[in-house]
Formats: sequence, C-alpha cells, structure tokens
Amino acid sequence: LLQGYASILAELAQFVRRRHMRMPATIKGVYSTAEVLYNWQRAAIESAFSCTVFNQYGSREVPNIGLQCAQNNFNVFSDLVKLESIPVDGEQRLLVTSLTNRIMPMIRYQLGDLGRLQEGHCSCGSPFPLLALDVCRRNDLIVTPAGRKIYPSYFVHLLDGYSGIQQFQFEQTGAGRIVLRLCARQDVVDVIGSAISARLQADLGRDMVLLVERVKSIPRSHSGKHRSVIGMPA
Repeated sequence: LLQGYASILAELAQFVRRRHMRMPATIKGVYSTAEVLYNWQRAAIESAFSCTVFNQYGSREVPNIGLQCAQNNFNVFSDLVKLESIPVDGEQRLLVTSLTNRIMPMIRYQLGDLGRLQEGHCSCGSPFPLLALDVCRRNDLIVTPAGRKIYPSYFVHLLDGYSGIQQFQFEQTGAGRIVLRLCARQDVVDVIGSAISARLQADLGRDMVLLVERVKSIPRSHSGKHRSVIGMPA
C-alpha cells in the first residue's frame, strides 16, 4: 500500500506518467490522506499506479477517523473514535472524541472540518457509521461581500479543462478580492485569468475581483500540505 498527502501523490503520479515508468504489480492500493482528494488527482494516481485510491480521513491529533471503502463511502471507525456533527451558524461542524488516547484525552475536539453523519450502513458490509464530508475546512471557505459562503471545490473546478498548469492556489485577501497564483506559461496565465475572472463575476457578482499572479512555485504549509484554496482568517 502506498500512503501520502493527496497533492504529493498526484505530483508523484504525474512524474511517473511523464517518464512512462512501470510500477511493481505488488502495489495493491493507495491511501490518500491529510488533504482534500480531488477527482483529477484520483484519476492521475489510479492511472499511474494501476490500482484503486482510498481516501482516508483523520487529523494530526486524532488519526484514523474514517476511510473510504470500495463503494466510495466514508466509514467512521467508531471503535477508535466517537464522531459528532453539530449545527453551528448554518454549518455542520465535526467534533471528535478519541477512545484510544490514554495519555492526552481529546474530548469533543472541534476539528475545523464540515460534514454530516448519515443514517444506515454501507452496502460494502461494514458495520461502521457513514460520514458525508463537505470536503473543506472552515478556513477554506470563500465569503462574498454579500455574505455567501462558497466551498473550495467551486474554485478548483473553475480550472477544469485547462492544461499546462503545474500548481495553483486561490486566496481571499479581502472582501471581494481573490488572488489566483498560477505556475504556468504566461500565455496560459493570460487565457485562464480573463476566463476565470468573467466566470467569477457572472456566478458570484460583479463586486468579486480576481487578481492573477504568475509564480515560479507555491510554498507548502509548515505541515507539508498544499492548500489549493485559502479563505480569509476568521
């Protein structure tokens, strides 16, 4: 099994595909963890390593909260954690209590993630409860001047169909102000910038301003994660 951050696995997969490298048949699956796993990343990883990608959910403080099964559903490891979903300000926030940490109790710890517990059991046969993740942390939400909260997946999908992008990052730097950083050729940046700006204003209002920056690289966070979308600090 190959395990790693979603963005790093995707970069490794692109390297493998560019070099037409053959992977050993002993790789039976890939566990993606620590970051949101997007569909284009899943497709690239599965193509490079010729196996299924399983999305893992956890945190540095409380690992192994849940895992995506063969039916693409998140199963919560209720023998290791107690997971709760509570409504706060119109959001479903996740709280976790560790059942195995006997050194430093973590009781109803607010993860900063959004999601909903679901009724019933998975068709894969697992007895564990089901979780629907809202694929973002609260600090990845973009807020419009009118107060609308936009999930990060909206911004990621704005780049669907464009090629020649090595890295990207959307960051809200003020009310109605978003910076898009792109690692790409200048002609690619020019085309994407004008198209995305028009799309944003059409979808979210004319008071949304997009600034496009061409950069050589985008630094990762201290924990090694790549943040594709960064909201304004609360």
